[in-house]
Amino acid sequence: MTVPEFSDMIRNDPNNFYDNADDLLDGFRTIVYDTITPRMPELFLKVLVSELQIVGDPSPDGSGAFYLTGSYDGSRPGIFYVNTYHLDAQ
Repeated sequence: MTVPEFSDMIRNDPNNFYDNADDLLDGFRTIVYDTITPRMPELFLKVLVSELQIVGDPSPDGSGAFYLTGSYDGSRPGIFYVNTYHLDAQ
């Protein structure tokens, strides 16, 4: 199988996409909170703990995802916006 064939297969298989926005956001939260966050100390000597929110962006014209950094003093969390309009592109 060539790389373009593999890419087409992944893009066109409905099993690779979420059925609804809640499942998509839950998938991102599981990856970030349950997989990445616990392993951070394995990769970094000093891990800063700050709140991160993962929220949906239902805009039809929005990008796939984007991040707004939290405040330096920790009073405002970082927010990761995930486009929930184009489920077939996530």
